[in-house]
Amino acid sequence: MAKLKSVFPQQLKKLILVLFILGFIYDVVLPLPVSDLSLLIIIALLVGSVIMWNIDGMVLIKHSVWLAILCSIFAILEYNRISERLAIWWYIFFTVGALHLTVTYRLKPGKKYLDSKQLIQEILRSYSPIIKLKLSAVKLAHLTIPVITFTLEEVKITNLVPAILNLTKTCSVFLSLYLVYSLVSNTLSTIEVYQSFYPSNSLNYFIQQTGQYAAISLLIGIVIGLGLFFVIKNRRTLAFIVTPALLFSLFLITNYVYVHTTQFQYDIRLWSVSPKKATLWDEIKLSGRNFRDLPFKGKVYIDGVEHAITSWTDKQIVIQADPTKTSSGEIKVIDYYGKESVNTLPIEYYDFETKELIE
Repeated sequence: MAKLKSVFPQQLKKLILVLFILGFIYDVVLPLPVSDLSLLIIIALLVGSVIMWNIDGMVLIKHSVWLAILCSIFAILEYNRISERLAIWWYIFFTVGALHLTVTYRLKPGKKYLDSKQLIQEILRSYSPIIKLKLSAVKLAHLTIPVITFTLEEVKITNLVPAILNLTKTCSVFLSLYLVYSLVSNTLSTIEVYQSFYPSNSLNYFIQQTGQYAAISLLIGIVIGLGLFFVIKNRRTLAFIVTPALLFSLFLITNYVYVHTTQFQYDIRLWSVSPKKATLWDEIKLSGRNFRDLPFKGKVYIDGVEHAITSWTDKQIVIQADPTKTSSGEIKVIDYYGKESVNTLPIEYYDFETKELIE
């Protein structure tokens, strides 16, 4: 069949299609959160691929059926997240395919579109001119089994070098973009940990505890900048290899930073006590982190004496002072699992009538 002509540049078509495939895999397979904006971008890439490659709407509808089958299989296997994502994409594929069929058959009834076989042939032809694909079918009883046959043309090895080089450069660019995205995500995740744990000056704590790693990252970032400069200025092929390698090393550093500088996020820590001077049956509020939201399962001690708890959340505990046992001393929290707070806070307890400090 003659190759369908397209007004879109071949490289742009490849870029949009590859970005969609990577986005689809990222959304369905990888156990990472996907924002609504990211999902909309991936859907836009799907629509762009359909338009640029002239894909028939029935191709999307057929693939939506396979997605629905896979969704059921993963649901049975209790891979709930993958099953949920496949269900979303089943709906997206079906909707886009149905809309595409409606628009093309009503507005452009004479235009030819690629079916699944033609789409595969077009992709293979664009990436590997020496590969020929033949699709046939074998009938077995009442089943029709598709058969795919690959044949290689006789071609000189010198003709393969430019294609392999261009493919390598394309993979290098995509890998670099993904690593940049991962770097930004890791850094933002680390900052978010500090912001959620420290009630104030979280950015200062972040800089203090990650400063040495930031200096190393900056140094590598400068080298990466030089590598990118070579790509833009002199188009040196070596930069396509060096840049992803340097980005990957920077990615490993950010992972190391996250693991080794955010262990505090699991600590039980006391930030403040109010009031700092108590008397009689005052309610004493303790603010902190990681008390665990298990009401009345943990214990609070003042100067080694356990006190009654009136309220307990992950970030605040309220206890009741008791004139019969409360005295000045250090406050300590122990959660349900027996884990103690990494610090203590002092409190002063006074006799209501004499105003004397009780120690």
